[in-house]
Amino acid sequence: MKKAFIIYFSQGATTAKVATEISNGLKDRGYDTDLFSITGVSPPNVAEHDLIDIGSPVYVYRPAFNTTADVNDLPDLTPIFH
Repeated sequence: MKKAFIIYFSQGATTAKVATEISNGLKDRGYDTDLFSITGVSPPNVAEHDLIDIGSPVYVYRPAFNTTADVNDLPDLTPIFH
């Protein structure tokens, strides 16, 4: 089974709702999905997933600062996805 990892930051619950709906849609298409809310901790190992989705609110054309920091903390996934 294919695995999807959905990482999101939601300040007012809207992004959380969208992440949940994306997860439900992927499950309908045969994916095993993991949802992870960024709350000041780095996400667990993402290398075992086939798909990684990152959701964040946008502030002045940029993602939330904590989302950017957590994405920068992810391991180098280039060898896995090439």
